[in-house]
Formats: sequence, structure tokens, C-alpha cells
Amino acid sequence: MTYFPQPHPKRRSARADLQSKVTATLRFEDGRQSRGNLRTISRTGGLLQLSRPQLAGTLVEVTFMSRSGPIHGLTELLNPVSATLKCLQPFKFIMFEDAEYRRLDSWIITLLMGVPVDAPALPTAYRWFRRENISTDNG
Repeated sequence: MTYFPQPHPKRRSARADLQSKVTATLRFEDGRQSRGNLRTISRTGGLLQLSRPQLAGTLVEVTFMSRSGPIHGLTELLNPVSATLKCLQPFKFIMFEDAEYRRLDSWIITLLMGVPVDAPALPTAYRWFRRENISTDNG
């Protein structure tokens, strides 16, 4: 089944800033490929650091690895924030498969909990979060 992210009209989606390097591969309609680093991620889009700015409105397939596995989605590139040597370019997700969206959602939750990008797999991260919260709640 395919998932089409719908931003909430009054609330901005929670964003997770990535402290570690997460490489993203961009595949353009004409078959070209490019690489960049994912800097920020949310359920509706993110921010890429690219070697050069790309045309706003371009549709690209973006693939990157989360601790839960690969995430692959169709995105639209937005206007670059910076056109310097290493430009920052936001994007919004247009479409994913349901499994990809679930992986993205799980990864964002763990990032927002403060679990490092390179931490163990998701179940371990949840146990870590639960243990930390229980020990602080009890005292």
C-alpha cells in the first residue's frame, strides 16, 4: 500500500537534527544519481546537504539508511537554503510504501528520544528509553 504524507495545516511536523553523517542517494527522472548528507528529517520531509543546488520542484527518489533499514521515498526538492559550496536544500516527501513510512516514523521517534543515530536496533533503543524513564520516575 502507498502512503502520501499529509502535513497538518496548523502544526509543523517534529524535526530531528542528525548529529552523525547519514548519506542519502538521489535518483533523478533522467537516471542521474547524486549523493548528499541528510541533516534534518521529519515525517513530511527533511534537509539535505548537497555539493550543488538542484532546481526547486524537481522530483527525485531519495534513499537513506536508518537503524530500522533502508528508507526510500519520492520527494520534491524545494528552494535551496544556501547556494554555497555545500548547499542546504529542503525537500518534502510525496509518496512512500507503508513499510517505508513505518520505518521512518520509528526512526524519528528514537531520534527525538535522544537515541544516537548509530545506536543499536530499534527494540534495544526502546528498552533503553524505557529503562531510563523508569529509573528517573522512581527516583
